[in-house]
Amino acid sequence: MNSRYRTKKTTASIIALLFMLSASSGCSDENTSLIQNQKENNMFGFGNKSEERHVTSSPIEGRIFENGIPVSNARIVRKVRSNKHQDWVVEEFNTDESGFFSLPTREETYSLGLTQFVSATQIDVEINGTLINFWYSNNSRGRLYSEFGGAALENLICELTNEEIIINGDGYGILAKCTWSNMPNDNNTTDN
Repeated sequence: MNSRYRTKKTTASIIALLFMLSASSGCSDENTSLIQNQKENNMFGFGNKSEERHVTSSPIEGRIFENGIPVSNARIVRKVRSNKHQDWVVEEFNTDESGFFSLPTREETYSLGLTQFVSATQIDVEINGTLINFWYSNNSRGRLYSEFGGAALENLICELTNEEIIINGDGYGILAKCTWSNMPNDNNTTDN
């Protein structure tokens, strides 16, 4: 028997077998197919349409200084963006006489499906009509304090003349001209 003939016969047999298998799989009852689709959708998150709360910016409070002098009665601008808001959402606050500021939690409610949560917060202070950035953080967890590594910042002091520090954490990052008492020991490193 010719080898070319055997190859054609084998290929034809495989195609016929596949055709029969696909035809027989269409014979299952419609409810079984619907249930299977629902299970697969739920398993991969396609069926989860519930909305969840996400912390896009945790509360932050501290004091701002410039050359050791409190930046008093100054305008603070917090800009936050997230999956829901690709453009910055801008909020304004003020420092008091001693340079103290307090920014509340910012939360959003929405469904992510298969999308990874992300948010970013930038905080600036206005001095002589110019906005000066002193804090930037990002977050991929969406939980309270997750952009700080899981704990509230303690004794936050921001000195505008300081060099920026970089903290790369597990699911967050910080670029700031600030220090705090419970900050990671090693700047420019990842805490795991």
